[in-house]
Amino acid sequence: MYWISIDGVDGAGKTTLARQLQALDLKRTRILVRDDKPEQALDNSLFVSKRLIALRELVWDYDPKESVWEYGTRYWLHSLASWFWLYYETVVIPAGRVSSFVITDGWAIKHWARFRMHESPAIRDAADQVFRELPWPDRTVLLPPGTVAGDGPTKQLKPSELGAFQPGGTTKFDTYQQATWVQMRELAEEIDDELTDVRYAPDGEIPDAASFLRIVEVS
Repeated sequence: MYWISIDGVDGAGKTTLARQLQALDLKRTRILVRDDKPEQALDNSLFVSKRLIALRELVWDYDPKESVWEYGTRYWLHSLASWFWLYYETVVIPAGRVSSFVITDGWAIKHWARFRMHESPAIRDAADQVFRELPWPDRTVLLPPGTVAGDGPTKQLKPSELGAFQPGGTTKFDTYQQATWVQMRELAEEIDDELTDVRYAPDGEIPDAASFLRIVEVS
């Protein structure tokens, strides 16, 4: 299995591009879109599907009125890591058993970048340790903000996203995404070749499925 991740900030067009790749019906490639029901990519395990759905609801799909920051930043850090580990073990690996290439709609670099913006050095150090221990794609392709034209994001940040899982951060969607993108670029330079091979979609271009496949060298 050769594993590739499409990554970028919210609204960069990860899912739009993944859908375009799905439409190509690539013979040796499995496209895993985060918005699909998890059980579609599992080894027919209803129990694991329910667990993935429950974790996703706890980490991402909670009621925005909930005071999530009260639970502590380390809780969120390890909750995220739990979801990524389970998704890797029960979705990515099974997909790799039947496909030469696996392409995922995003991975963990955006979340790691957000924790890098936390005001506490102890939290930043803890995040570095947790994210470094995650499995990483063989190749990560970063889409700059606003790269792919699609339906577009809701441009509404949940409380847990403000200032990297702490209250009181910037509330403007575009400002926050740009700050996250700066951190992602810095992080990419650090982990390139160490954890994953980082490639960039050209700035100012709208990559379609064909040009993306050229970037990742998949035919």
